[in-house]
Amino acid sequence: MVMGRRSAPYCCPGLGNLVSQAGESGLSALALDNGSTVVLRLQSRGIAYAKEHLVADDPNPRDRIWRVSTSTGLTFCPFCGTKVSRLVRRAPQHFKELAALHYRFSDENLERPVLGRGRKT
Repeated sequence: MVMGRRSAPYCCPGLGNLVSQAGESGLSALALDNGSTVVLRLQSRGIAYAKEHLVADDPNPRDRIWRVSTSTGLTFCPFCGTKVSRLVRRAPQHFKELAALHYRFSDENLERPVLGRGRKT
């Protein structure tokens, strides 16, 4: 789904691809609403969000917590160098809606189960 440069909310196909991978294993870009604006975070996931339940429901809890994802701030597009805040300013509604969809994948979502401690009680 590559659109013309003026109508696309992303600076390049690379960033659009990263955003489309949110929640999948591997690298992705998540949009998160921090209260004052939407920011992008580069996330690496060892387990896809859709498969987290396989670890959370493990009947043999581990003695450690599994870290299935980690993320860091994304100030510039890793492919073309465009400043992410410029993209958000150009299409604020798009990124706000994206942040609502991506929240469930984020490390800030406290409703996600703690993995490696067996079933929630």
